[in-house]
Amino acid sequence: MGIFLPIVSILDILAGLSFLFPDFFGQEIVFWVAVLMLVKGLFSVGGSVMSGFFFDILGGIDLAAGIMLLAGFSFPLFWLAPFLKGVFSFVSGLLT
Repeated sequence: MGIFLPIVSILDILAGLSFLFPDFFGQEIVFWVAVLMLVKGLFSVGGSVMSGFFFDILGGIDLAAGIMLLAGFSFPLFWLAPFLKGVFSFVSGLLT
């Protein structure tokens, strides 16, 4: 996996922080983070379904984050899901 996982996990961290501080990042950055999260989630869930695994919770978090960022709403404390997923992926990507 190399350096790819830590780089992709930064996107998750940005998505989580975009829920907390949307004005800090600006509308254009939040929009592109949302689009990338949506694409990442579609690839993750699509690949899981094609391989016969129908319970891809991490891909579901990506999809939900992308949809919510594009729509401009979120559930309370939802920002923790992509943020913690990103931190875990970043650390595990650096350690492996």
